[in-house]
Amino acid sequence: MRLAGHRPGVSVAYAFVAVSSVQAAIALAVGSQTLCTIFLVITSLASIAALLIGILRYSPTFAMPWWLILAACITTAVGGGLSGAFSQPHDPLPLAPQSVLLTGYLLQAAAAVAWLRAYATATARTVAIDSALVGLGALITAWVVLVSPVVAGDSDVSDPRLAAASHIVVGAIVLAVITHVAYTSALGSLSFRFLYGAVVAQLVGDCLLAIDSIRGTTAPGGSFMAAYIVAYGLFAAAAVHPSMVEIGMAPDSESDRFRQRFVEVAAICLLAAAIPATRTPFGVWDQVVRAVLISLLIAGVLLRSERAVRIIADKEVDARHRAMHDELTGLSNRAALYEGHAPSERYGVFPPMNLLFMDLDNFKLVNDSYGHRTGDELIIAAAERLAGVVGDSGWVHRHGGDEFVVTTYLDPIRTDALARAILDEFSKPFVLRRVRVTLSTSIGISRTTGGNAPPNLDDLIREADSAMYHAKSRGSGNYAVFDEELRARAVEQLKVTTDLRESLDDQEFELFYQPIVDIASGETAAFEALIRWHHDGLLHNPDYFISIAESSDIIIDIGRWVLDRACAQLAAWRRAGGTEAVSVNLSARQLRDVGFVNTVVGTLAAHDLPASALWLELTETALIDDDDVALTILSRLSAFGVTICLDDFGIGYSALGNLNKYPIDVVKIDKSFIAALDARVAHNPKHRVLVTSIEAMSTALGLVTVAEGVESETQLEQVRTIGCRFAQGWLFGSPAPIMRPWTGRAESVGARAAGDSTECLLDDQQILDHRPVLDI
Repeated sequence: MRLAGHRPGVSVAYAFVAVSSVQAAIALAVGSQTLCTIFLVITSLASIAALLIGILRYSPTFAMPWWLILAACITTAVGGGLSGAFSQPHDPLPLAPQSVLLTGYLLQAAAAVAWLRAYATATARTVAIDSALVGLGALITAWVVLVSPVVAGDSDVSDPRLAAASHIVVGAIVLAVITHVAYTSALGSLSFRFLYGAVVAQLVGDCLLAIDSIRGTTAPGGSFMAAYIVAYGLFAAAAVHPSMVEIGMAPDSESDRFRQRFVEVAAICLLAAAIPATRTPFGVWDQVVRAVLISLLIAGVLLRSERAVRIIADKEVDARHRAMHDELTGLSNRAALYEGHAPSERYGVFPPMNLLFMDLDNFKLVNDSYGHRTGDELIIAAAERLAGVVGDSGWVHRHGGDEFVVTTYLDPIRTDALARAILDEFSKPFVLRRVRVTLSTSIGISRTTGGNAPPNLDDLIREADSAMYHAKSRGSGNYAVFDEELRARAVEQLKVTTDLRESLDDQEFELFYQPIVDIASGETAAFEALIRWHHDGLLHNPDYFISIAESSDIIIDIGRWVLDRACAQLAAWRRAGGTEAVSVNLSARQLRDVGFVNTVVGTLAAHDLPASALWLELTETALIDDDDVALTILSRLSAFGVTICLDDFGIGYSALGNLNKYPIDVVKIDKSFIAALDARVAHNPKHRVLVTSIEAMSTALGLVTVAEGVESETQLEQVRTIGCRFAQGWLFGSPAPIMRPWTGRAESVGARAAGDSTECLLDDQQILDHRPVLDI
């Protein structure tokens, strides 16, 4: 903490409070004018020195109010000295002490206003009105008790009651402002508590001095001097305490804390109303002044009440606007979208409506590459561009993130034209402060036919969202309309999702295994576990159901089952003296599951496997879904000893950055590159350069490579020459439900043709009839 390095300042601050309090107590007990004067002079000089040292030592960010407080202490000390020097009758400068003292109080007021305007700008006007009410109430009280008797008695302007009245009025205003600052921008600052106490002690001294002046005991000494001694001590403590630099650092988020000022405002107003009733006016002129002052007070209270009502009304309007509008873009938000299209009795027939659902293609890449500020700037620019294209043709809403919704009552032809216009506009570059970005969008459109039934917004959004993803599948910068074909796909997807949830209990899943071979030795280093689904009499590959499973949390349960079954099979193989490791594929959802690390650790422990026996494969696409969570999960798994593999390398996003950012151990070169190494494929030299570059880069980073999709001896020879350590593909074995737990040399195509690998490869009918066997 800040205070830890400034313990001497804390001690000195408390010492000032203690010493000044002891001096005040002695002054009250002894009652000696000389002793009181000595204590007051010593404390005032010490306070001035402490203020100067504190300002120079801590160098507060906003130092001007502290310099004003220092000037006020110097001025009041000088004014006090002049009061003693010109206390005799027929003084040459009778108003000098009072003028100097009043100047000191005005400097304090200036300091309070400076803090208020610098750190409480949102409430400065309200606080000013409250402070004026306090000052007006104090003025009414001072007029009745102090000023009017002076005027009625024909006393001169040097009467101490006039000075006391002016001090009380200004002091009350200072206290009102200081109270607000103390509970907002200076909240929690011990330094400002000392400052607040100093102002209170000073006002108490002024009141005691006023009482003495009413009684006619104008000679220095008495209880009011004890209060001034405490005030000076507290001013000194505020300056030397280290927290004096923190004043104003607290945000003025709590726009107003009227409750803390209410006690002062209410007390002063009640006092101003009660005091005139207890004192008989000295004449008509006194009655007029009282009436004018009380009228001003009433007007001020009414003004304050009206302002309070207006502030509440403005806040309600602002709150409703915030509730219905996006804070970043100013567009209508999701709540406004639903409210604007809610069923209403005033509509007899609902016209046909179109809903366009869109997002920014690869927006997350901009966020990750240039930061969230640039991402926010892009969202704002996209919103402005979209609103400009739509114009009066519809309503634009920010649905969330980089998603926008446009609702329109245009006919289908003009709606399609609007979609094309949006795509054309978004194909133009966005010129941001830090970067120039070309970013397309994809749009899905859903429609209602109108009629007596109100549109179901949830259905429309879901259909448009489905259409948008269909548009994305055709490439970025496209739009698609939700039609019967997409509806059938959605129904099929829902059916598959339901069937997947039941399949785990029905034991319809099965793992096939494909060897990953060490090219140099020909030995099998690991088996990749590949899931299959026996359903409705068919054997489905992952392409059929994994993307659907990933759209819901069912993929978490499936992934947990795959991990457990693969580890169980590996444990059986290892007991038989076989395979070293098994490789399991991960989905993007699993990389967002905070409990996944514990799942992996628990599964390995349950099957008595070391962490090195497990390879986890993930694609670059899975990494960009939530890279911060993914990085945390993968780092913990890597530290545990699990091998992390990057699958399909070269066809994902920001591949080079991923190799550096994530704890990758193995790079699997995508089979599309390997297929092009075959002599029969055109442009072979370019693809060879690509594979060679990936291998060289991986080696330089301390990573090993796996060549995927090796299907011929020619490809094997190519990847061996390039330097790949491992290979995988049909040359070594196609995925099958049972693999022999051997670590000998992998069998070639010729050996398989001779029928030596029947335990590794099954025909289609055998695969359909087969169920996994763990113990061999």
